[in-house]
Amino acid sequence: MAQHATAQLPRCIDMTHTKTHMHSEVKRLKAWRKQPICFPGGYQIALYIDGARCCADCLLSDWEYLIDRMHPSAYGRAPEIVLGVYWEGDLEFCNTCTTSFESEYGPTDDG
Repeated sequence: MAQHATAQLPRCIDMTHTKTHMHSEVKRLKAWRKQPICFPGGYQIALYIDGARCCADCLLSDWEYLIDRMHPSAYGRAPEIVLGVYWEGDLEFCNTCTTSFESEYGPTDDG
């Protein structure tokens, strides 16, 4: 089973929010887009949108669509966005372009 950690990183988002909350989430995504590495440690921060891994290039190319979806009135609900370190597990792939991502500590030991 793949292990994901979100401790001491931005939390999973409940998007039944106000306009102010939406703006803070947009700020968080912009910060991740500029610097997808956590400090200390230099670990890559993984982005998941509605449970699917997303790379920075695809986030940038789909930026306007994602921002539009953050308005619950437009789509019924806003996307669930999770940022965290992918510590251990098999390769993951971007849901859009299939860029591969290794976990920080490699595959899980099933033995």
